[in-house]
Amino acid sequence: LVSFHLLCRVALVMTDASSRASFSDTWASKLYRATDLDDSNAVEVDEILLLGQALGYYWGSWEPSAVLELLGQDASTPALSTLSHEEFVRFISLACDEAEVPPERDAKVESLVEAGERRRQLLDPFSETRIEAAFDAIDLDDSGAIDMDELL
Repeated sequence: LVSFHLLCRVALVMTDASSRASFSDTWASKLYRATDLDDSNAVEVDEILLLGQALGYYWGSWEPSAVLELLGQDASTPALSTLSHEEFVRFISLACDEAEVPPERDAKVESLVEAGERRRQLLDPFSETRIEAAFDAIDLDDSGAIDMDELL
């Protein structure tokens, strides 16, 4: 059943992929940024399926091997598989019709992107927010500069 469905989706996508590629690519890149929290330029297939579940897409309930099958990849070890940015964008363009893709300002997509950015800030020990907080804590006289007495 999944393989037949995938075949139909691929045939549909091949007929009009060029007409919607730029819209899907932009949207998929935004989703990728929200999903690739460690900025490794790779996301696990399981994370992609969780994203699909969070956004209410039918492919969120697929087996990991079905994602790889759609992309024409070896599906024998789906648990170990990751997708690069390019593969992720390709998956989104194959798995989603333009009508199914919500506008960029869709609340669910925006909240995922914002959550991803907040997570990155928490993981970054040298984020601008943390540096400003440290500076403010050291600058006891609120002069906007740290002198040697405040530093020691």
